[in-house]
Amino acid sequence: MNMNHEYPKIAHELTLLVISILLGYLSWRFIELPFSAKQSTKSKSRTFVSSLAVSGALVLLMIFSLNGLPNRFNEQQLYYSSYMNYSNSGFRTGKCFLTGGYSDITFYNKDECDTFDETKFNILLIGDSHAAHWNSAFSELLNDKQTLTQVTSSGCRPVIPFKGEHYCIDLMEFGMNELIKFHRFNRIILSARWWESDLAKLPSTVEHLKQYSDEVVVIGRTIEYYQYLPRVLATNEISDIKNDNQNKYTELKNLDDDFKKIANENGIKYVSLIDVLCPQGYNACQAVTAESVPIAFDYGHFTHEGALEVGAKLDLLVTRPNLTKRKSVNVDDTE
Repeated sequence: MNMNHEYPKIAHELTLLVISILLGYLSWRFIELPFSAKQSTKSKSRTFVSSLAVSGALVLLMIFSLNGLPNRFNEQQLYYSSYMNYSNSGFRTGKCFLTGGYSDITFYNKDECDTFDETKFNILLIGDSHAAHWNSAFSELLNDKQTLTQVTSSGCRPVIPFKGEHYCIDLMEFGMNELIKFHRFNRIILSARWWESDLAKLPSTVEHLKQYSDEVVVIGRTIEYYQYLPRVLATNEISDIKNDNQNKYTELKNLDDDFKKIANENGIKYVSLIDVLCPQGYNACQAVTAESVPIAFDYGHFTHEGALEVGAKLDLLVTRPNLTKRKSVNVDDTE
């Protein structure tokens, strides 16, 4: 287990000591001392209420200062809950991944996100946030003879005709109707939080992309949880979270089976993450990596470590001998 997330216990214990001393003084000053003197009943009552209010405020201050009294949790619970504040910097938000906060295609940084190199094996990753969560891991898994170009946005899925937020539609139009005509990618990977409504659009979308690439791969939806996975891990034993009350296995398994059927009927290469993460059903879904890092930092977006471990099993970043390198082509040559 990575102990970089250990809570600084000594500092908090010292804080508790100081606050305890302060509360003791206030109790003596505003409760014991006034009552020991001759005061009217009304005055004593007012003093008592005031002291309770002060003490209550200080207790609340103590709780906030200690992030909710973390010492009531054990080390493992604190470790898992620390991933609730996980940074998704690997998505490259505002550069290669557009969101509501970067809701214009002008934010897309072509120089940084388009890494096509005509001397190498080139891969295009395109989709929504469930494509963006692969970026850092896939980039790490590449060898020096491969490139990864990222075209990702929240707000719609990569199926034609596009439907959703305007910035997402603009970026999908760029990636799937312009970029692929300028570069011939050896492999295009489509990944998204797919919906049932995407099924009918998938075959024609893949056929369109096959005109401009040697291979198109569709990655299915991952397992999702009703609560953020780090919270589930922090409040349950690993053996207790692998049930259908915690994850959406049944719902997503049915959707995954529908995608498999469409893929098989149309000759589409499809990767089932449900099969990879839950090989024996809902009670065997992988929730943490070999190093005990949560697979996801929220309901279903991979941590870098989770994407790295799962991505290594997919065999999508290995250059295949029969897929030769292709050079960029002029857009006019494709018309």
